[in-house]
Amino acid sequence: MKFKLLLFGLFVTSISVNAQFTVADENGNPINDGDVIAVNSNDPSVATKDFFVTNTSTETIFSTVQYVSTDTPAPFQLCYGGTCFDNIIVGNSYPPVTSPQVIEAGATTGPGNHFLYTGQEVTSPVNHVFRFYQVDASGNETGEDITITYLYDPSLGIGDNQVSLFSLSSTIVNDELIINSRENLDITIYDMRGRVIKKKSKLKKGTKRMSVGNLVPQLYIVKVTNENGLSQTIRFVKQ
Repeated sequence: MKFKLLLFGLFVTSISVNAQFTVADENGNPINDGDVIAVNSNDPSVATKDFFVTNTSTETIFSTVQYVSTDTPAPFQLCYGGTCFDNIIVGNSYPPVTSPQVIEAGATTGPGNHFLYTGQEVTSPVNHVFRFYQVDASGNETGEDITITYLYDPSLGIGDNQVSLFSLSSTIVNDELIINSRENLDITIYDMRGRVIKKKSKLKKGTKRMSVGNLVPQLYIVKVTNENGLSQTIRFVKQ
């Protein structure tokens, strides 16, 4: 009997860990991990980017969004979970993990959730990195996450909505991160709490290797920035 109860407990835990969600924009287009959402104006009619989170699992999930990083601190508004948070702080999650957005099985969040750059008009690009993730009933992170970049760049054309600066030869690494780039880049590695772990400046274009053998085995975010200030992020796993 004890053996059967133990198996049942493991089964329930497995379901909870594997809970899934997706994120989409106001037109129903998927927002995928590593995507860049670009705007070319701080006019709210342009800079407001709505999002909808769908629970694709068979159980209730608890969702929140972490403000991972920015290269230029500036006022920013994030609305999620029925509350609009102004002047958000890097490293914090919104809503807090103690009162996350509750999404029932198969349900999608309603309107009103959005990202909005509320700072002054600037001439250089401003990048803001965010991470959607789940927590359990105790506020502990669980399941998968989705990291995206909100880019405010007044030099972009109206049709520009995606940035591709580099790729990784593999997103699962042991000792080296192999980076393939088409231009010179600055590279920063963050852990999933948004802390800077490693930086390298003025990496020349082409295929380059970055030592990561001393990093703790876990998930990381690598962010690159080109000479024009445009950024892109990709996640990788250090084994």
